[in-house]
Amino acid sequence: MDGALSAAERLRHRVTTLTMLPELTALNSKPCSPTCSIGVASFPLHASIPSDLIVAADAAKKAGKNCVRMATPADPFPSLAGPLVRS
Repeated sequence: MDGALSAAERLRHRVTTLTMLPELTALNSKPCSPTCSIGVASFPLHASIPSDLIVAADAAKKAGKNCVRMATPADPFPSLAGPLVRS
């Protein structure tokens, strides 16, 4: 995970420096400051199926602006997360 977090942070930092490119400076009359938020998740630590992996990364991304966040580990027993009701 350290490699993924490190790569995501390098990408985030690179996006913030895009305003320094001469090509973009010539196109924009107003200065802009692009930012990005990146969520990192891995299989099977954060999800057991691909669609849940995307949900986990998206939830981590929404935890902050202009930052990199790692998803929280998945519940190993999701069916036991709710209350047990027996009749």
